[in-house]
Amino acid sequence: ETDLLSWLANKTSTRHALQVFRAHRNSYVDFEDDLAQLAALGVKSVRVPLTWCLTDAGDEEMALFSSNLTEAELLRKFTCLDPTYQVQGVRWPATPRPFLAKFLRACGRHGLGAVLDLHTFPGGTSVGTFSGVWPRAPRFWTQVDKPAAELTSKDGAPPKEGVDQGRALLREVFAWCAALERTDPLAFKGLRGITPMNEPAHLAGQYGPNSAHWVASEPSFLPSLPPKLAKAYLDELNAPRPNSGASNDFTPVPDGEHLRALLWLRDAVAAFRGSGLAEKGKELSVN
Repeated sequence: ETDLLSWLANKTSTRHALQVFRAHRNSYVDFEDDLAQLAALGVKSVRVPLTWCLTDAGDEEMALFSSNLTEAELLRKFTCLDPTYQVQGVRWPATPRPFLAKFLRACGRHGLGAVLDLHTFPGGTSVGTFSGVWPRAPRFWTQVDKPAAELTSKDGAPPKEGVDQGRALLREVFAWCAALERTDPLAFKGLRGITPMNEPAHLAGQYGPNSAHWVASEPSFLPSLPPKLAKAYLDELNAPRPNSGASNDFTPVPDGEHLRALLWLRDAVAAFRGSGLAEKGKELSVN
């Protein structure tokens, strides 16, 4: 998305590029006819890919199709500057929350449940076009993920030192979704669940520093946890299971880079439980 936004803006204008993204979102699926047909076929849920870049901007159509806003204002309202590629000026096209709520209301009317798939986060969370920053190297795990500052608490609270932007963004989405129960009940009805990240660190084993595919100037995009943090987390993962019997027969989790992705998912589960969404019947879908 970042590369496409940049290419369109350079070929035409920022305003036109944003109009293209809006046109795609508004025409790819007809909220009435298509969703009604899915419901008639017996489909119960749909998965909706999103990125971390959301906006509360109001009348998107008025802003994009009038000359009232400058280019700088359009960028501020309808894009997000990637914190790991600020020097390069890499921007993500934003999804307006009012548009997302409109879609959820349509799902609610047609008896469908939408799973909001937060596919990727600042810097890109894996290798590939689905990660948002491709063909650039993903930097989420090296520059955004901050559990190393301190052991993150099991309730999903951020570290006391530094800012863990990924976990903060996730909690914001959970809070917005939970608030729909009060502010937009029909949209809340249309929400089935949330995916906290799609395939965390996908292809990390094939695209590391020793791979011919890797950019020489980039470190491994999935670094190991610091030894102290890794040990504490392994002790938690491999602790004896209750009611498992005297043998406690299970395969222990080994050390390795994968612990960073697992720790992210653990904290996502804790933050989801803390949001109150689970007790309201919503799901956390992990893949």
